[in-house]
Amino acid sequence: MGVLIIIRDFFKYNYEELGENDRQYDDIDIENCCGVTAKYIPLPSDCGNPYIEALPLPRSNDELNLAATKELENYNHDEEIKKPVYQQILSILKLRELRFPLPMNFELEQNCYNVLVLSYRARKMFRDEDISLAYEASNKHQATDGILIGQDADAANAGITMLGYSGCGKSSALKTLFSNYPQFIIHEGQGLNRYPQIVYLVVQCPPHSNFRGLYKNIGRAIDRALGNVRPVYEKELDAGYRGNLSQFTDKVRALIEQFSIGIIIFDEIQNLDFNTSLENSFESILELINQTKVAFGVVGTEDAYRMLFAGNLRQSRRLGTEIHADKYCQDKKLFSIIVNKLFSYQWFDELVKPTNDIIDALYTCSHGIIDQLIGIYIFMNIDYVRAKKKAIIDSDYVYKTAARHYTGMQSIFSDKTFLDKESLLSKMRQKASDELNSILAEERSKSAEEATIKALTKEDSIKKQQFKEFTTNQILQHCQSFSKKEIEQAVNKFLLTERGKELLEENAQQEFTNQVYTKLMDKAKKANNANPERKMTEMKNFILSNG
Repeated sequence: MGVLIIIRDFFKYNYEELGENDRQYDDIDIENCCGVTAKYIPLPSDCGNPYIEALPLPRSNDELNLAATKELENYNHDEEIKKPVYQQILSILKLRELRFPLPMNFELEQNCYNVLVLSYRARKMFRDEDISLAYEASNKHQATDGILIGQDADAANAGITMLGYSGCGKSSALKTLFSNYPQFIIHEGQGLNRYPQIVYLVVQCPPHSNFRGLYKNIGRAIDRALGNVRPVYEKELDAGYRGNLSQFTDKVRALIEQFSIGIIIFDEIQNLDFNTSLENSFESILELINQTKVAFGVVGTEDAYRMLFAGNLRQSRRLGTEIHADKYCQDKKLFSIIVNKLFSYQWFDELVKPTNDIIDALYTCSHGIIDQLIGIYIFMNIDYVRAKKKAIIDSDYVYKTAARHYTGMQSIFSDKTFLDKESLLSKMRQKASDELNSILAEERSKSAEEATIKALTKEDSIKKQQFKEFTTNQILQHCQSFSKKEIEQAVNKFLLTERGKELLEENAQQEFTNQVYTKLMDKAKKANNANPERKMTEMKNFILSNG
């Protein structure tokens, strides 16, 4: 018979001994592993609650600053501008990988931890040693004998609500936030009992989806958290076109309790189909939150959030304090700092320091949205390196670049109708993306043509061929242990080395041949794939004959 037990009386565990600035999962690549054994830190306010004591504490501002920052590795301006145009464009496109800490990163860090703690405080374990609850992780059959249930007397948890324009960095902020947490934690109970804890789920709202699609995506998110390559819970929660949604709500509730899920976040809520009735469906989800005490969040655009709840203050309050992710877009000082960071990577012939006029122009054209800013800056660099006559980088150049590649941006932001605005922005970004792909294809074709002409007309190409033939014939004449193909491969590799280039320049064919032969012998010795005594005899004969 099931018994409600106090968790601390069932789990027996030791606390981690951590040094200054250490965290309990530092020795584990938590972003690239599936399932970690719980490590606990002492928390006087939640002593004996393993689901809380297994969570990493929020990071300090300095730690978060490092986690939210991504620079371009091995960038060197002088080396970059010497590259062929196609190679420069490939490097310029890496600007999309840049990440800067933004205010939402710091708001999310503490807020999410608090929400998780409140969620796990409001729940207790309910177990029965006589039963076995089956589940799959890494597509292997597992079993447990307990679930984590919400306590009816406790109030429903507040959650996370992050709103802002598309492209302002919300999804990147979520990724940074959850880089601090193992997604799937395994607790060891008494005996052989193991209890799963999925700390978080980020559920993507697919384009033009309704709640049937969301249930399926919840299952997909659970599969990914558990490392199931073969879908298990995605299949279970696929409501299709005729499924009874209340039945799938019950399944989700059971999975939340079995996997002790801490928080579920719906990302990109503007993708939902607002032409269908959503209020009742969302009400059932929020009722589920109230029953299980799992924390809940939504991420998306502000107007989509307003349309989703249609003025239902009771529902919206249950999603917690709103974090306005695009608030930084109105901060000209912060925008100026980001622009200066961005200009530390540039492909202009002479280094350009962004003037106030350039910063103002970029702000006007991007409306402070970081994705838009980087998009314009990418085209500024690409247009520059492709042009035969190099432009002057000033505010006028910024406006012309934005007008060329993001036509109509100003009119979009003067429009007060949100859905039209988002749709037009999406189309504009897709047009810019298609244009980048077209430019890349064109430059790739040019690069291939130039490489071919260079290979066929370069003066040293004839000399290289002569060296290859001389070396191949010399080694084949005195050695039987290497094939013609092996020798030619060795010659090609040596021609790429600095020493090989020097001997080619000096027209030192015999020394070049000796060097290639030595490298072949070294490779043969390492591979131990031939008679060493015979090899040594051949080497002596070869060197004597070519003195």
